Amino acid sequence: MNDWNGTITKQMFDLSQVESNYETFANLTKKYLLNCLVGNAHLTGEGALLEYFDEIIEEAIERGEIAIIEVGKQKLLAIPKLIQQTLLKEKVEGEKGSEPIEPVVSYEFTLLENSNLTYQSKDLTKWVIFKFNKEATPILKGLDFWTKRLVNILTQMEKEIFMNEKGIMVTLPQWPDDADVSLIMKSFSKKPFFFMCLPKSQEGDKGKLGIAPHQIKTEFYEPKEFHEEKYRSQFAFVWTNMERAYGIRHDTLENKEERASVSEVFSSQANFDAQEKKIYRLLWKSIREYNRVFEEGKGNYNFKFGRIGG
Repeated sequence: MNDWNGTITKQMFDLSQVESNYETFANLTKKYLLNCLVGNAHLTGEGALLEYFDEIIEEAIERGEIAIIEVGKQKLLAIPKLIQQTLLKEKVEGEKGSEPIEPVVSYEFTLLENSNLTYQSKDLTKWVIFKFNKEATPILKGLDFWTKRLVNILTQMEKEIFMNEKGIMVTLPQWPDDADVSLIMKSFSKKPFFFMCLPKSQEGDKGKLGIAPHQIKTEFYEPKEFHEEKYRSQFAFVWTNMERAYGIRHDTLENKEERASVSEVFSSQANFDAQEKKIYRLLWKSIREYNRVFEEGKGNYNFKFGRIGG
């Protein structure tokens, strides 16, 4: 196809109109994974923590960690920032006549609902931090790696569908008039099969001659076979591995034709068990700490994350 000012091919086959919106897809995928992880965390029993727990879990997933602090008589969610921490983990008795050496951990807390308000841990009597991992990093970190690949697969599929709809392409003179090209673009975008000439220009009063039939060269293209199953398989492969990376349980043996052995079943779920155990232990530790600090051990909680606990 001849170029008109270097843009006609791009205009006639503007594939941007069929590309998946990355930002929308990324947000929906993140929301799905977030809901799966929040849904895995089940806290039951009696105590004030039940009121805050879902929001605590959601913020801990998003940020890696979240704190609940008491200011006055209010319990508030806050973003913790480690200021100081000694290597000493437990209190050590000093030499005779000297005070025992205490471990030092100091945090600064910024209120979740008001970033202008901060509190130092030394000025608070009650605070507990909830984490999803020891590093206190967002558990969905690296999601961009997966969403880019998923959107690329969707875009390739949509482009193939789009191109298969175009049965005939048109070659124009090298320098047609702008108005004539605009009319061709408009018509071409609406019809899968297209042939058009403009013996009279849209701007004939300006001396334009239009596009005569002999100036138009048509090239016929048979639609290619659409490999829908190939794209479905690629998408499912990437999606499944993304779920595995974030510990979202699914049947990893669902496409296995013969019956899986017991060892295969256990092996296929081991990754999910390991991730759930780590998260369960960290959150259960914080739940018990909350009960001790805020409720003087009077709360009664049962916690389960995924299949772990109960």
